[in-house]
Amino acid sequence: MADTTLPLTKESAAEHIQQQSGGKVLSVDPKQDGDKQLFRVKVLHDDGKIKVYQLDAATGREVQ
Repeated sequence: MADTTLPLTKESAAEHIQQQSGGKVLSVDPKQDGDKQLFRVKVLHDDGKIKVYQLDAATGREVQ
């Protein structure tokens, strides 16, 4: 995350998760959770499984 500029954009959220997971980013959707701006990133992994990651746009950290 050290090289990523905050707050995240749709593009930087996709790039970060792609580098972290090694999978193929299928979609990136903005989401509001109270006062937090999140990005919901859907990723297809090499094993065929799809996982959804949620990143806090302000911190760049994954949230559950």
